[in-house]
Amino acid sequence: VSVVITGKDGAKVDELSAKVTVRDNIKSLTITNKPEGDKLAVGESRNFNRDFVTASGSTKKTSAITRWTVDKDTATIKDNGVFVASAAGEYTITAMAFQSKAKYNEWLADAEANAKYVLATDTYTVKVAPSMVSATQVDVDTFKVTFDSAVADVAENLTVYQMVGEAKVKELVKKVEMDAEKKVATIDMYSLNEGATYVIEYPNMEAVDFVAATTNAEDVASIKVKTTQVEVGEETELEVELFNKDGVNITTSDLEARVDFETDDDDVSLVGANLLTMYKIGDTAKVTATFRTYNYNNTTGEEIGNLTAVGVINCVEDIL
Repeated sequence: VSVVITGKDGAKVDELSAKVTVRDNIKSLTITNKPEGDKLAVGESRNFNRDFVTASGSTKKTSAITRWTVDKDTATIKDNGVFVASAAGEYTITAMAFQSKAKYNEWLADAEANAKYVLATDTYTVKVAPSMVSATQVDVDTFKVTFDSAVADVAENLTVYQMVGEAKVKELVKKVEMDAEKKVATIDMYSLNEGATYVIEYPNMEAVDFVAATTNAEDVASIKVKTTQVEVGEETELEVELFNKDGVNITTSDLEARVDFETDDDDVSLVGANLLTMYKIGDTAKVTATFRTYNYNNTTGEEIGNLTAVGVINCVEDIL
């Protein structure tokens, strides 16, 4: 835009000009790319978008910008609309249009005083639901289910199935215990069939599954002495725990029968493979447990692949 200044005689005195930017601002907008059923899982990201109409009626091009907010601090949403929540709950997302980044920054500094800089808004409420993260076996009849958020009434709502071919056969659960945060359920079963696939279901959550460990001798990857105390003068059966490569306790009586104990302490009595007696309160005894593979080198005849663990046993008056 220019203006020419002239004198009384019509002669040009000066010419002034200014550059004016005409912006086609957003007049209305609508949040899009909503999830099916208006639900997301904890930790699941969603890239929300928006449709808009400008003052001139355009739906394709604008120099205005859109910024996003969410109403709880357990979720974040980026400038480009990517949302993710770290806890279950209902979240209200708001999309706001601004003429420019400068106007947006002024609004950020004082939203109430600069409310006029918000050209258009739209809100949307999404429900973030808890979900099961994993199911992992603990021992021969126990597994754990981890949830990404605190859940209630797990014992009443959780269902365990064993896959038999293509069919799901419901299994009887012995006991369910929750940790203090209500996120990890420990499920005791009456039995788990080795090598079988188990499917765990919970209402409105995606199922998780695991394959039950086998308890063959070749599955044993590590050994631990479980016994830490014996009563003075009492013959005590020493116990071990045997784990596979995934850390599952696969101890069975058949595998325990492969374990021998030794001790160099002269003040204790070790009878047979695993019966220990100690005679003085406060004494300690170091024992070495060996899991025998019964695999032998064909050339030397030496047993190979045995696993060992050392444990320290304390002699006490009474085991509480």
